[in-house]
Amino acid sequence: MSVAGLIPASISKEFIDSITNIHSQLQTSRFMAISAITLLVYDWLTTLDKEMKFIWGRKWSFARVVYHLNRVLPLLLLSTILIPNILFAPSRYTSTASVLLS
Repeated sequence: MSVAGLIPASISKEFIDSITNIHSQLQTSRFMAISAITLLVYDWLTTLDKEMKFIWGRKWSFARVVYHLNRVLPLLLLSTILIPNILFAPSRYTSTASVLLS
């Protein structure tokens, strides 16, 4: 039995349009996550030499701790939240959209 047979004809077009929109938004959020990760890593790598010169040789202080937390936490959060949930989303989202759109 096809998926189209399970959906009443009156809402079939609206439902498929909604699924198409959700799938499109999922793709957009994946691209935005990739962009955010790329920008963060680029910024982190391009300022690493300045960080080594101005920060690493100094004594530990409250400002240095805050600086390092501000520097490291975004990378940790992106790697633990965004990468598994957005970049490697379960395939059921795309397979459902493919079935409904075919």
